Parts: sequence; C-alpha cells; structure tokens
Amino acid sequence: VNVSETPGFYTLDAARKTIPAGDTSVTFTITAVDDAVHNGNREEEIFVDVFGGSGDNVVPPNPGFVTLTITDNERQPRVTLSVSPNPINEGNLGSQATVTASLSNASANDIIVTVTAARGSAEEGDFSGGSGDLFITAGETASSGDVTIFAEEDEDTIDETVTIRGTVTDGTATAPSSVTLTIRDNDKPGVAVSTPRLTVDEGSTNQYSLKLNTEPTSAVTLTFTAAAGVSVDANLFESGDQTTLTITPENWDAEFFIEVRGSQDADAADESSVRITHRASGGYSGSIPFVEVTVVDDDVAGITVSPTDLTVNESGSGRYTVRLDTPPSTGNVRVNVAS
Repeated sequence: VNVSETPGFYTLDAARKTIPAGDTSVTFTITAVDDAVHNGNREEEIFVDVFGGSGDNVVPPNPGFVTLTITDNERQPRVTLSVSPNPINEGNLGSQATVTASLSNASANDIIVTVTAARGSAEEGDFSGGSGDLFITAGETASSGDVTIFAEEDEDTIDETVTIRGTVTDGTATAPSSVTLTIRDNDKPGVAVSTPRLTVDEGSTNQYSLKLNTEPTSAVTLTFTAAAGVSVDANLFESGDQTTLTITPENWDAEFFIEVRGSQDADAADESSVRITHRASGGYSGSIPFVEVTVVDDDVAGITVSPTDLTVNESGSGRYTVRLDTPPSTGNVRVNVAS
C-alpha cells in the first residue's frame, strides 16, 4: 500500500507498507506539523494506491484518497498600528511621524493594511498625509511601506490629535484598533505692542497699536491703565474714552489702534515716563509690555511785568507787578531786581 505526503503540513511514519498474507489491514500514523504560522484550518487529500502480489486479484480502494483535516492551533493574527515619534511638534522641526503595522503572530498569507488618518481634535489643514498601504509578507510580523503624517503650522495655541485607523480587506488578520497621534503646538499666546515709547503734544493725540500673536480659545479683554498726564481711548468707534478692548476668535488677527491724549496743564515742563499698562483676561493670560509716553508741554515759562512803564514824582513812589506766566515745575522762583 502506497500513500502520498504533502511536505510541510504533516508527516507519515512510512510512505509504503505491506499487508502480510493472511492479514486484512495495515496502519499508517499521520502527525500534523506544529508551525508558528497561522494557516487556518485546512484539508489535505492523502492518496492511496494498492498493488497486489502473487497473482491475487486486488481491487483498488474507492475513493482512492483519505481526506485529512488539520486544525490550526495558532490564533488568527491581530494587526497592531504604531506611530513614532508620538507626540510630534508643529512646524519644521520634528513635524512628522511614521505609521507602521505588526502582527501578533505570522500568517501564511501576505497581509495588506490600509491606513487612513482622520481628524480628532485637529482641524482641516492642521496635518497632511497619513494615508497609504502597509505590507506584511507571509511568514513575517513587521510591515514594510511608508505612511507618514506631517504636522502643519497653524496660528492657534492648542495641542491637537489625529486618529489613525487601519483596515484589512482579505480577512486573514484581525483589523487593528485605532491609535491617536498628538501634535504639540509651538505658538505662544501674547500681545505685540507696536512701540515701547510714544511722544504726544500736550492737548493733542497720538496712536500706537496692539495685535494678538495667536488665535485665542475665547474672547480676550484688554484693560488699559494710564498714569497721570495722559488719557487712553481703546475704541475709537465708541464715544468717550474706552479703557477696555474685547477681541474675539473671529477678529483676533486684526490690528487695533489705541489713541493717547496728552493732558493739558498750566506748567511749562514736559512729562516723561508716563506709563500705559495693559492687562489681559479671558482667553489669554500673562504679561503685556507697557508703553512709556512723553508729553511735550505747550506752555512757555516766562515773567510778565505790568506795567512796563512807570512814572513817579520826585520823592514819591510807585508800584509794578511781576507775575510768572506758568507755575514753576519745581522749587521757588527768585526774581532779582536791578536798576
């Protein structure tokens, strides 16, 4: 009796055995090969051929094969997605991550994993790439191929997430769970001031501007405090001097002009180092640079004598008045009289 063998899946204790005269049977022992690869349950046909001897009339078996079912003891492999590095930084340096796939155990089949990247908390334009196929060759557990995600520059200050998913179309492996990629934002909230110093004439106005560096998460209120010598109007479209300005996520990238008025006084001295400070609340926090203002006085220091002509009689007397045109800025004023 001859029997066939399929190499790699099972072994026989012998390929040929003889039924001794007077006996009616012979036994073949089949051993399934225990491999580390998931093949799935499979059926093999073991063909049997019989040759008679000594002129005996031996009828061939019908059917001429035995069906062998081999039950696989390896679980169906599961795909796992990985992304590295994670997190990544927004912008040019460290702004990309690579997606790879692996199997829990090898498969007898080639595996194709289709990768897609979807928005988590990220918005459109915050990232690019992230779609493509990864290939795992039969007998291997690591993927080849190239799927890369790029973090794009944006103008907000928020860290964002991207959801990475994978599908397996041929059913020979279990699809992976999704993984999350974090994009760390590189923008810092703050307020840019157009100038640290400003000069304004007494009784006149001048302007400086403010602009947010990044998009806020909610409305930002800026409060202006001016020292004595100047007044501030933060909203030229409303009547009166407005000392607060509200900036929303809708108009955050606009430039806002602040009007500074030099206060009128009676002296002739310039006021220097008059500070305007700013405080942010709401969607922003942190310090904002101050603006130092110099107020150029429009008064002229001098003395007025009245009258300028005086007539007195011999042995008589008269009077005239000396008056300061402006109050002294510091100390007393001494007037020397000479004839």
